Amino acid sequence: MSELSIAHNPFMLMLNPEVVIAAMEKSEKLAQLHRHHCRPLDRVTLQNPDSEVATVDEAVDEAVDEAVDEAVEAAVDEAVEAAVDEPARDD
Repeated sequence: MSELSIAHNPFMLMLNPEVVIAAMEKSEKLAQLHRHHCRPLDRVTLQNPDSEVATVDEAVDEAVDEAVDEAVEAAVDEAVEAAVDEPARDD
């Protein structure tokens, strides 16, 4: 393949990373970019525990926990009733 078609095909560039790295090192446009590190996940975000969002989130969590507990209880009760109602088999 010619160099032009390789440059326009990103999958071919993955097969030859040395060419990509060399082109990056020679690039004047990349050299002119201002470089700085942004690490937004490193910053501590302070939340007000009394905020409306926290209150709503807590209410939703409690409602979900209650619904799950009720569903588990109902499933267990149903399984117990089915086991009790089922006649014992002699194998």
